[in-house]
Amino acid sequence: MRQVNNLATGVTINNTGACSGGGTISVTVSEAISGTVSNGDSMSVTANSCSENGRTINGRIDYGFSNLSGTISSSSAWSGSVALKYSNVTLRTGGFTIGADGDMSLSYNQSSYQHATSAISGSSIQMDLTKSDGTVGQRKLTNYQLNASVNGSSNTSIQFYVDWQFSKLGNINFTVTTRTPFQATGAENRSAGSTTVTAANKSSATLTAIDSTNVRIDIDSNGDGAIDQTINTTWADLKSRI
Repeated sequence: MRQVNNLATGVTINNTGACSGGGTISVTVSEAISGTVSNGDSMSVTANSCSENGRTINGRIDYGFSNLSGTISSSSAWSGSVALKYSNVTLRTGGFTIGADGDMSLSYNQSSYQHATSAISGSSIQMDLTKSDGTVGQRKLTNYQLNASVNGSSNTSIQFYVDWQFSKLGNINFTVTTRTPFQATGAENRSAGSTTVTAANKSSATLTAIDSTNVRIDIDSNGDGAIDQTINTTWADLKSRI
């Protein structure tokens, strides 16, 4: 990556190719300097029944690049952001179809080795799942954000609203909000942090990391702010149920 001031688009490249199993894929790249990713550059990928290795893709994904500086490496200082837009994107494979529509922004800023911050955010993105038996599931995230930082150990916080529609379960709505950012060292489970999941009827469950092995879940079943039940369990048990 090379830092370049925001420039007017200087080069636009359009390429369309055939996919091995049928269909086509087209790529359009607009860049200020040929062969260099610069601030303000963009790219779009459009698939038209493109079939590769038993997977068929349709739809379009747009990319926009900004805040670029430095050279990508594990130890040097660098940063960058990319804005994504999914338009009627579908992937059909193995008897089911996954669909995506919406926006997502990704950013990363590294000052030195193991010292960095990153974020994923967007106003709305919907993911659909259609199985071969006709079962349909829809999940929509709105006003979502995930922040993470690394400073020898990792630190993460999340916030989003989910509108989850599943043909066998009906419509489910809930909000996820981090109360205290989660912290972890290396590949260990989170050793500190807390997040609350709140349903549309104001009932909630708050998950709190006790240490890298144990976790506590406090349940407010009627939304009155009082804890009605506490479940003490482990990260291993919790992960096995997800």
